[in-house]
Amino acid sequence: VGLPYHPFARSLAKSLGCAVDSVGLCGHTTAQMVRMLRHPHVVDNCDNVCCGMEYSLEQAQQNDEAYSVLMILAGNNDAALRRQSVEVLRNLRRLHECGYEYNCKTVALALPSSKFEHDDEADEDPRRVVINEQLEEFAAKSGGRTLFIDLDRGLLQCDIDSDDLYCDGRHFTPAGYDMMAQVMQEPLKQWLDLAAPVQT
Repeated sequence: VGLPYHPFARSLAKSLGCAVDSVGLCGHTTAQMVRMLRHPHVVDNCDNVCCGMEYSLEQAQQNDEAYSVLMILAGNNDAALRRQSVEVLRNLRRLHECGYEYNCKTVALALPSSKFEHDDEADEDPRRVVINEQLEEFAAKSGGRTLFIDLDRGLLQCDIDSDDLYCDGRHFTPAGYDMMAQVMQEPLKQWLDLAAPVQT
């Protein structure tokens, strides 16, 4: 509560030159996301209201506004609650498979480190590491349907102090979310074969 709302979708849309919608479920676990896939009315832990992912995909398709790419960043809340990586990965696979069912390519975004892990590798969460490794393997075996982007490594290598990346140790500042978009930009352009946006 009180954290700045600044989704990476804003910066990403500008850099890619195409529409990027942001649908976030603050505080939700992957199990909750799977359970609420078809719900038309979902309220997250910050009282934001949206729809379940499958419901949104179905509605967009029915309105001739079908999505072509689904980017999934989920699992950090599970890691914080010490959920088993096997359970989290099962849920993440279900989210990606839901995208496939609606003819979407998907992007598996690696779970980013917390500030404590960012500052000291000795504090690295082994559950998060396993999840990221398995997401990369899932994408590699997807037959080109899923792109893995190592958001974690990209943020660790960026030229910005961790105090400027994180606002509370786990959630990101507006500058942190903008940096996320910067890390994603080139891999997405190459994968989707996007031309550079026209500057106006």
